[in-house]
Amino acid sequence: MMDLSALSLPTLDQITTPLLMLGLFVTAGLLILLSGWRMSLLALLAQYVLVGLWLAKLYRPEILLLKALTGVVAVAMIYLVAAETHWGAIRLPFRRISPAPNGISLIDEESPPPDQPGIMGLGFRLAALILAAVAAYGLTTNYPLSDLPADVNLAFYWLCAAGLVCLLISRDVIYMGLGVLGLISGLDLFYVAVVDIPDVTVLGLVAGMSLMAALVIARTADMAAETLAGPADGGGS
Repeated sequence: MMDLSALSLPTLDQITTPLLMLGLFVTAGLLILLSGWRMSLLALLAQYVLVGLWLAKLYRPEILLLKALTGVVAVAMIYLVAAETHWGAIRLPFRRISPAPNGISLIDEESPPPDQPGIMGLGFRLAALILAAVAAYGLTTNYPLSDLPADVNLAFYWLCAAGLVCLLISRDVIYMGLGVLGLISGLDLFYVAVVDIPDVTVLGLVAGMSLMAALVIARTADMAAETLAGPADGGGS
């Protein structure tokens, strides 16, 4: 029988930067490819934890807690609004319809809306993912940022490229918001890596920027859902 007492979590020294880079590639790639908002928010939360681990290796272990808490609060704000408004697949929210008997929702939040543009299909998103990866690698190779290790250069360019892709290939509020939060994480990693002793005030401001962005995303999504719900509610009265 396995001795559970022998099991332990890996230390920061045991978590290598190539492993963190692989995790960031997967999570940011999932943000581009996924259409369901629940799984996308999980990928975003995992990305916050991975960036926190990297920042902890570069600076102090306590920064992992700050980054993880920031991610939990940001994801929770968006999740609560998306769940309350029955947000559809992250492209466009569904138009609200009359509630079914017994309060059962008639909206499938994870299936794509029927009027979803063909350009937003999985093939297009996969092509955008490949283009972002090539761009990040090309920028790291040809235009490396001074005083930064190659792995941090690649992680910074990748987070920024993936965030820009999320911003450019969709009109959906939540999908674009995930890109904004990814960009802020990239800037966070860049700041901690480029300075010798990061200012705690600046780190707090970056965390506050993420929370403010999440609040704006949640509020904008709520307003968008209300706008779409208006005609449907008015028609049913």
